[in-house]
Amino acid sequence: LRKDVITVYSLLVTGVGSALGVVLGPMAIDRAGGVDTPNGRLHSLMAIVCMLVLNVLSAALVAAGMILQVGFGHEDAASGGRVSKAAFSLTLVGCSMIFASQGGTLAGLTGINANSLPPELRSFGSGCTISLQNLLGYAMGPFFPGLIM
Repeated sequence: LRKDVITVYSLLVTGVGSALGVVLGPMAIDRAGGVDTPNGRLHSLMAIVCMLVLNVLSAALVAAGMILQVGFGHEDAASGGRVSKAAFSLTLVGCSMIFASQGGTLAGLTGINANSLPPELRSFGSGCTISLQNLLGYAMGPFFPGLIM
């Protein structure tokens, strides 16, 4: 595949998946019970767990797409060889679903953490949650692949 095509697909996958997660995630959390009451937070946490299960299933879909690509002898696709459309489609859909399920959980987790505290500490709880998400996500993100490589 050409670099410009891959760039467009990458932007579409991340953009569409993330947008779906940001729009549909909070709606699902509100429908599950919201974050205002302890019972609502429990039901919302269950909805978040379901989103994360979808995340794992989506990763399996991506892995299936990659295995399908290699399994049909198209492993040289990176060097300009043939690309299986089915494998490519599975990978794109799986990646979009990963972005959607991850994006859908962030607002709910922040809301659950902040609303679990007394009102005078909620802004502090929200700030701690977002700081930890960024610290663990952005700082540790390159670290773990670097360990493996």
